[in-house]
Amino acid sequence: MARLVRGKQMDKKFTRAGMVLVVAAALSVGAVGAAQAKSGATLTASPTHVKVGKTVTLRATGGDDADEPFALCIQQQVSHKKWRDVGCKRASRQDSVTLVKKVKETHVGRHTYRVVDIIGTGHSAVRVPEVSVTVTVRR
Repeated sequence: MARLVRGKQMDKKFTRAGMVLVVAAALSVGAVGAAQAKSGATLTASPTHVKVGKTVTLRATGGDDADEPFALCIQQQVSHKKWRDVGCKRASRQDSVTLVKKVKETHVGRHTYRVVDIIGTGHSAVRVPEVSVTVTVRR
């Protein structure tokens, strides 16, 4: 009889552990699914090969189905330096945003641009890099 009781206790432990694992897995899948479904953006650069002093037109389009304000920003990185904002546009809840910026290329090299979706405001804002394009600048 002692063996049977001990077996039931082990079954309870495994059942409890299994339930915790199932609930944790469901929560993590739900969070990942929500994060993936929230935003989407595109970014184009025209032209992608320019001479120093010429202008590149960047066009970012994006939206977010979160029920909170968001911003769409275009950032630039020149020769692996720090990312800097080229321009941002805020939107109210569940809108679509189009941001067009013209950038005069002043340095030779590889210039990388990306779209960042900023969800929320203040210290709780989440910055999600979306897509990027590269522009080559030559003499």
